[in-house]
Amino acid sequence: MGDRFADLDELVLRCRDEEAREYIREAVACYRAGAFRSCIVATWIAVVFDFIRKLKDLELYGDKNSSRKLEELRKARANSDIARSMEFERSILQLSEADFEFVSPVERQDLERLYADRNRCAHATMTLEEAVFSPSAELARLHLRASVDHVLCRPPTQGKQAVNFLVGQVGSAYFPRDVDAAVAAFSRGPLQRARASLVRNFAIVVAKKYIFDELTDGERAKFACALHAVWKMHSDVVGDVFATKLCDVYRAQLTDAHMKWAARLLAEVPEAADLLAEDVRGKIQRFVEEMPIGDCGVVLSGALDLSFLRAQALMRLRRLTRAEMAHLVESDGYLRQELVAPALDLYEASGSFNSANDLVRRVLLPLGELFTADDIRRVVEIASSNDEVLHSFALLGLLEALRSSNLVGADEFDGLIDGCDLCSRAHWARRPGEPEPEDDISN
Repeated sequence: MGDRFADLDELVLRCRDEEAREYIREAVACYRAGAFRSCIVATWIAVVFDFIRKLKDLELYGDKNSSRKLEELRKARANSDIARSMEFERSILQLSEADFEFVSPVERQDLERLYADRNRCAHATMTLEEAVFSPSAELARLHLRASVDHVLCRPPTQGKQAVNFLVGQVGSAYFPRDVDAAVAAFSRGPLQRARASLVRNFAIVVAKKYIFDELTDGERAKFACALHAVWKMHSDVVGDVFATKLCDVYRAQLTDAHMKWAARLLAEVPEAADLLAEDVRGKIQRFVEEMPIGDCGVVLSGALDLSFLRAQALMRLRRLTRAEMAHLVESDGYLRQELVAPALDLYEASGSFNSANDLVRRVLLPLGELFTADDIRRVVEIASSNDEVLHSFALLGLLEALRSSNLVGADEFDGLIDGCDLCSRAHWARRPGEPEPEDDISN
């Protein structure tokens, strides 16, 4: 018995509006006293007051429909029009579902049963002569829970209005780009105790905006943060979105122009990427392996961090030309350790002094901080085996930069240079009157 009552106390605490909470607290007290008819009546009153409070909240947001409904109620009260007041009360469930989407059709059916039982409890004319409606404890408890679960614990927006409100919240200049901060921002609004349909619809809208809308980098980052935050709050529902609705979007709506954002989106919520269907995963994998250089800066970082895309991303890196490599480092500012090995492959294949010089200046020096000790040893091996590299003017600067990194000890580094006899074979000093090397990354 104690546990059952404790559960009812928890229902009271879940009510968001103080006025409705007082009526539910009264309903719980009636339940404990065995006054189940009074319990059901008080529960219905709590639902009515909560509906009115939600209309007032929406009115503050400028919702015109809620203002019209409240004005009708105020006129009925001012004129002591009992008939109009009762008509308003009879309409709240229909309004809650159809006009304001506070409840779903199934939830409305539960509340219709509450309203019918409230009438049987409160109006003697609703029962047979000499018959007393005696609801059971189980029925009263069922109505208590339904009223809290479907209505009293939820904020005033749950349908399209809620989605629009949340999208507007994300679009605000002050929406955070940190996932934990975004969770905190959402926790006091419609997503706090949202129906699955609201979470699902919001996740779909955010994903589509991320993929299809023309957004700035800052705007796209906010939508990515919002989607990850919703995943943390409602992972089961958002996971279902990735497994079903988003797969349909990827199959039917993606054009080549949108593929990079579709692939990048998976990196924003990596936990959900594994839920995609195999055919969709294959489509994204093929894109990553063959994507144009203009998309690489957007996609590669995320793809390298996803287990099902990493192999394809590494294959694309291995296929970069010199021009593409330079574009990726200079234009996109893309600096990842995975870029070093393919860059050294290109360095080893240098077919002229100028191409070796240019690759050092535009690619290898910017990547220098990401080199490993083995990468430094490979640079020395390349210089010893390729005369175009050995006699290029930029080799000395590269070796000096790598030596100063201290990844290889000074003695070992000097030993590598001496072992390959680079000092006696290379011509690092430009001869008097010799022109600066021209950019040439075509070879």
